Order: sequence, then C-alpha cells, then structure tokens
Amino acid sequence: MLNLRYWFLMKPSGPATIIALLGFRLFDSWVHEQDMRVALDRPGDLDTDAARFSTQMMLDVLPYVVGKKV
Repeated sequence: MLNLRYWFLMKPSGPATIIALLGFRLFDSWVHEQDMRVALDRPGDLDTDAARFSTQMMLDVLPYVVGKKV
C-alpha cells in the first residue's frame, strides 16, 4: 500500500504532501458549494466534517494573512 503522507508535489509556495493538497481540494469544494447555496438561497452543510475542516483551515492561516496585510 502506498503511504501518501510522504509523497511530495510542488505547489506555488513550495513542496507539499499529497495529504496537504487533498485538504486544499476539500476546502475549495466546500467553499464553492457554499457559493452555490448562497446564489440559490439554500443554506446548509454548515455542521459537517467538511465545514469543520474548512473553518479550521481558515483559522489556521488567519494570523499569516493578517500579518501580511499589516
């Protein structure tokens, strides 16, 4: 069995594991789903694992984003 935790790929900010890149895909998909839900006036999917993961991901990068903007 392949251990994807140690496979590296390049992304614009440098090397990343496949596991990390899959997290970005999950975040991206959930955010686009929320965009569509807002456009269709059908809120939901805010109490799922994908929502919790995406929210945590945003909170994790917030200090970096605020630090770069100041």
